[in-house]
Amino acid sequence: MADLITTESTEYDKLFAGLNRDEIKTFPVIVASGQNLKRGALVTFANGKVSAVSAADGDTPASDVFGILTDDVDASDADTEGVVYVNGDFNKAAVSVPSGVDIEDFVKAARNVGIFLR
Repeated sequence: MADLITTESTEYDKLFAGLNRDEIKTFPVIVASGQNLKRGALVTFANGKVSAVSAADGDTPASDVFGILTDDVDASDADTEGVVYVNGDFNKAAVSVPSGVDIEDFVKAARNVGIFLR
């Protein structure tokens, strides 16, 4: 009698857009404490740490885009290591920003640092 084989599948989040996946670069970062960020979060860089972007007309100007988180990072209690994508083509609908923030405000700033939001 043959053994049964268990198979698994992967559900893709469609974060990437285009066919440039082999050209995408990553960069290690420290995620500032007090945040629980998910893969695909658009982040800014200040004081040696990354944080979720905020409204472009608020404390964080749109020009401060730094990258997109590669994985979920729970920094609720303390600064935590993470990794961001620093260039490439990304699906704008799959990139996350906090509620009340419009991703359209960051398209040009992201483009200026090599991140294309399509």
